[in-house]
Amino acid sequence: MTYRLPLEWLQPVKMSRIIAHWSAGAYRASDLDKEHYHFIVEGSGTVVRGDHTIADNVNTADDDYAAHTRGCNAGVSLACMAGAVESPFHAGKFPMTET
Repeated sequence: MTYRLPLEWLQPVKMSRIIAHWSAGAYRASDLDKEHYHFIVEGSGTVVRGDHTIADNVNTADDDYAAHTRGCNAGVSLACMAGAVESPFHAGKFPMTET
């Protein structure tokens, strides 16, 4: 399966890296996820746009950017892993799936 982002979601700005995370939430993008990531991939494979554009992360000094990327560039998250435990590893009730 191939997913493509709509071109209007992207801006012609220079980014040097993409930070990928899991949200530590359920399989649906929450309002908190949208506040902190540019794109969230839900459990169904649907990609949801966050509240901030990638261009918002070119300059993070104004504190108006996708903050979960810690001052870095584009942030992408998978909506999953709520209740996960690192050690001993347990994926929780919403484990990451191939989709």
